[in-house]
This record gives sequence, structure tokens and C-alpha cells, in this order.
Amino acid sequence: EGTHPRAGALADLRGDALTPMDDAEARSLVERTEAALARLDGLSPDAAEVAVEALGSLVTLYGEALMRIAAAFGVEGLTADELVRHLLVLHEIIPESPNDDPSFIPVESIAVRRRSPA
Repeated sequence: EGTHPRAGALADLRGDALTPMDDAEARSLVERTEAALARLDGLSPDAAEVAVEALGSLVTLYGEALMRIAAAFGVEGLTADELVRHLLVLHEIIPESPNDDPSFIPVESIAVRRRSPA
């Protein structure tokens, strides 16, 4: 009816799919993601390789989507949001700035995992 067609699937992941997370919620998700990534080290080498490959493919796909959004709408308006800015840095769409808070998204940690599977 009046809902977004994918609201149900997204709501299963996040609760209210049509309301953006605030920065505290996003930081909490980053912490949970880092904890999950750290657990990859406990998997068998084959399982860890598959998991890192799947995550790397997903990250690359989302990076491509961000690149298309940036190309269509311009980067300037996107960089005002801290989470979006860090994702643009992660995907090398914009350069990192000395003013960026490195604790928001641990770009180096994620980049290292993508280069060298567990």
C-alpha cells in the first residue's frame, strides 16, 4: 500500500527500515561489524577465505553504488553526513581528510582485511 516495497526485508535487519540510523546507532553497528570481522580469524582458512571474499564483493558492490550516487548527485552534498563521508573515503571516491574521525569507520582495518584474507 503506502510502504516501500523492500521495507519488510530491511526492517528484519534494522527494525524501522525507513528511518535513518543516528550516528550512535551507526557507531554501534560499526562496533558489531568489527567484532564479527574479528571472529573470522577463528574460522577454518577455507571458511574465512569464502567469508572475506563474499564481504569484499558486497563492499565492492556498495562502493559502485556510492560511486554512481556521487556521479549523479555530486559529492559535495554527500560529505556533510559523517557516515556517508567515511564510506566515500573507504571506497576511495574522495580522499581522507585530517578532520575525519578515524574511529567512526576503521577504514584501515577494513582495507587490510580486504587485501589479506584470514
